[in-house]
Parts: sequence; structure tokens; C-alpha cells
Amino acid sequence: MSDHVELYTIGELAHRTGLPVRTIRFWSDSGILPPTGRTAGGYRLYDEAAAARLELVRMLRDLGIGLAAVQDVLSRQVTVAELARVHLRGRRRRDPGAADAPGRTERDRRTG
Repeated sequence: MSDHVELYTIGELAHRTGLPVRTIRFWSDSGILPPTGRTAGGYRLYDEAAAARLELVRMLRDLGIGLAAVQDVLSRQVTVAELARVHLRGRRRRDPGAADAPGRTERDRRTG
């Protein structure tokens, strides 16, 4: 079994995920996605675990979750299930019809 761990530059990670380098760099600088290591020249390197973490961050952000809550999930202060319950509770307060049709978007509910 090989101990070789494949590492990706920020550009390679961006290409793999479709996220802009700028976004990955911001999340990295914010501590949300710390690099696995650095090259001799100081470039950030990321492994598969970091790529998986990046996908989780992306999914949570796409759902409208703030960076502070994302950090809480990543540091295991709160579970994704707990975060989802709080998020849905807040949506129901803002839009009581949100729970009726799970596949419908906000725009769909407004337009009928």
C-alpha cells in the first residue's frame, strides 16, 4: 500500500470543483479551508480531505448558511442536522409556506 498522498494547488482544486481560486483563497484565509501544506515556494497545497471539506463548505454556502455557522459545523460544535433544523425553523418563520412543497423555490411560491 502506498503512502503517497496526492496534493493539489489552489488552481487545481479550483479546476476540480469549479469554484473560483479567489473563493478558495478567501475560505483558506478565513480558516475555513486551511491548506494541508505548502510548496517550497509558499504555494498552498490541499489533499483529498481538504477537497471533501471544500465540497461541504460549498454545499452549506449554497444553502445560504453563513461562514460563522459553517465554521461551527467544521469544528464539530454543531452537526449538519442541528444546523438544518435551525435553518428550516428560520425559513418557516419568514415564509410559512416553505415547508409545504419541499421541491419548490422561493420564486416558485411567489409566482404561484
